[in-house]
Amino acid sequence: MSLITRIGSFFSKRADDKRPHDDDDRWYSAFIAETASGITVTPESACGTAAVYSCISAISQTIACMPLLTYERTSDGGRERAVNSPFYFLLNAMPNDWMTSGEWVEMLLVHLLLRGNAYTFKLRDKSGRIIALVPLNPTRMTVYQLDDMSINYRYVFKNGSSRDLSQREVMHFRTGFTDGLTGRSPISVARETAALTIAADKFTGKFYKNGAKLSGILTHPNKLDKATSDRIRQSWQAAHGGESEAFKVAVVEEGMKFEPISMSAHDAQFIEQRRFQLEEMARIFRVPPHIVGDLSRATFSNIEQQGINFVVYSLQPYIKRIEQTLMMNFFVSKVGNKELYAEFLIDGLLRGDTKTRNEAYEIMRRNGILSANEWRKLENMSPIKDISGDKYLVEMNMVWQDKLGETPPAANPALPAPDAQKEEPTVKTEVKSLPTPQERALVRACFSNILNRLIYKETEALERLTKKENNTEKINEWITEHEKTCRSAIFPQLGLYAYHRSMYADVPLNDKVVEILWNDFWKKSREPSYASVQERSATLSNLLCESVEAIYDAEPKLLPGTNHEEYRTA
Repeated sequence: MSLITRIGSFFSKRADDKRPHDDDDRWYSAFIAETASGITVTPESACGTAAVYSCISAISQTIACMPLLTYERTSDGGRERAVNSPFYFLLNAMPNDWMTSGEWVEMLLVHLLLRGNAYTFKLRDKSGRIIALVPLNPTRMTVYQLDDMSINYRYVFKNGSSRDLSQREVMHFRTGFTDGLTGRSPISVARETAALTIAADKFTGKFYKNGAKLSGILTHPNKLDKATSDRIRQSWQAAHGGESEAFKVAVVEEGMKFEPISMSAHDAQFIEQRRFQLEEMARIFRVPPHIVGDLSRATFSNIEQQGINFVVYSLQPYIKRIEQTLMMNFFVSKVGNKELYAEFLIDGLLRGDTKTRNEAYEIMRRNGILSANEWRKLENMSPIKDISGDKYLVEMNMVWQDKLGETPPAANPALPAPDAQKEEPTVKTEVKSLPTPQERALVRACFSNILNRLIYKETEALERLTKKENNTEKINEWITEHEKTCRSAIFPQLGLYAYHRSMYADVPLNDKVVEILWNDFWKKSREPSYASVQERSATLSNLLCESVEAIYDAEPKLLPGTNHEEYRTA
């Protein structure tokens, strides 16, 4: 049996003998109430105003944009998306054959906001498995409680037939309820305010229908009978009433005079009243005014905070109601050995703000919470195929909390200045272990970091000197001073790495070797064959490391069982 056939069989069934109690007052049915202003308020008439429609569409459409995902609890306390669960497809893709998940959520929220109740029929197959979610019209539903305290639902179809449904068959979403059975919408609670909004809209229509002028008095010097006065009134209205006839020149005869008795829209504070009604409806639905188009009090300093308030105080209550109702109807017990639950992905609200979204990812990436592939998955990008995409980064300048206060290990002794001693100092140490490729990469990164700053400084200074003076002598003087700056920044690090490598090679450290390495590096750094700052920095940092390694890795004394060629290749 197809899904459409199953749904048709539901609508063809009739009610059984279960009936509501005779003393049920049905106060929770669709409200139609007359107010003090004389305006009859219904959900349809209220939704016809711009203020109410803006509030309802802002809440319903925003939540409908969020993915509604099904998750599974893992044994380690984490969670993962339950993509193989049948509920995942129903809630996130197609609840039935003619609606998307977003359309179903939007309709659900419109029913909640206008009528306080939303109903969905859970269509099951022969095995009892839910295969579709069918929305029901809340105006055709009656809720009542039986003597055994169970809840029953009576749904009336368009042809007048009805069917009684049990709690197992109906998913009931409600808000603002006071009797524990059905909800009350904001419109029904604040119908007087809604009536004033409707009255203001009607007044606006009549205001412009009469040419934006209130009625006046036509005076005649003689006494007129009723027939004559009616004819004159109708003739004047036909000639000057309505928007298309406004601002035309009036012609009076027989000594008649027109005396206007209207006041201007400003005098009646017409615009202020309409703005106040907009604020009132936004207050009832707990929507920030700027969301419904009132920017009179919005500034660049508070608009972001108002957006956060909209999510927390306007959307979150409805999101939580839907999630808890889904939990009660779908996941109240474990499915097999799995604990499932549904949740809206609120991060979807950040989709329009690339900067904020990626700043949040960057913080999680730096702190080891997010891998590169997880970042790319959130942005709908293909994963990195090698293992590096699943690795997590952490900052190096962090320690465990219980290690605070401990004395750090002593640093390596500083290398003496090149000309401070004439004798060659020797340092011998026992070989304990070889440096890892990660240690080599760290040294290269250290050199690259220093070189980036120096090269950017040099590039900007030379461009400035060339444009301003183009004096070769002054440029050479600046380069001489710049060499001293570079030497003070790079020479200690170069000597430290040479000392480090000499320990593994068991070769005496010679300060003249470091001086030769420096001179060779400075000569190479003057070559103009680099395409960019990054290329120059990377090439020179590799040159520094490889020069040291070429000297001290030539004939090293290795630990027993170590393949030097294999290590050098790595």
